[in-house]
Amino acid sequence: MDLAALLELQRIDTDIERSTSRRTRLPEIATHGEAERELARVRAEAVRVAKARAGALAELDVIESESAAIDSHRQRLEKQLRTIIAPREAEALQNEMATLAAKRNELDDRGIELLEATSAADEELGELAVTEEAAGRVLAGALELRLAAEAAADARLAELRSSRESAAERIEPDDLTRYERHRTGNGGVAVAALERGTCGACHVSLSVSELDAVKRSTDTPECPHCARWLVR
Repeated sequence: MDLAALLELQRIDTDIERSTSRRTRLPEIATHGEAERELARVRAEAVRVAKARAGALAELDVIESESAAIDSHRQRLEKQLRTIIAPREAEALQNEMATLAAKRNELDDRGIELLEATSAADEELGELAVTEEAAGRVLAGALELRLAAEAAADARLAELRSSRESAAERIEPDDLTRYERHRTGNGGVAVAALERGTCGACHVSLSVSELDAVKRSTDTPECPHCARWLVR
């Protein structure tokens, strides 16, 4: 078994795994997501304000209708009052007119509140429109950066996969099968370099006797601590 060739393949496979992981965690992806959420927030706020404004306008329509009905009723009572002589009947009409006047004042006060609310909503909607436009530009820029970063990451992965194909071609099929099986059973790492008496996979220093056993091994030498194949 050509352990040196397998070690080179292992290094490429490790780079592929790391690059694939980094591909999903690109900062540009997070930035783009934040920009999307901000634009969605601004749009949702604009919808809320517009809905509140529409509700205020609808209530104003009701108030205008009720106010017109009150005014019409008061006019009828005033005409009726001019034809009544009995003091008790006149007093009853005056009390009813006073009640209508109070109700009319309440409606007027509420109408002023609603007009102020719609004016404030118009101003807020204008500000939100400016904010939405700015957020849209930020999102477009974030998307451009994300696409560029993803394209660069994909190009790097394509390069690594091409290198892997070339490296795999130099390995016997049976050895490649053993390597893949061993790598799957050992967390993605099948072979590591033994450097200054330390396993490159588990980073444990081998004792003198363990190093001697590895050096004297006529089969595929393994790390006594993690079972990865070792390249001396």
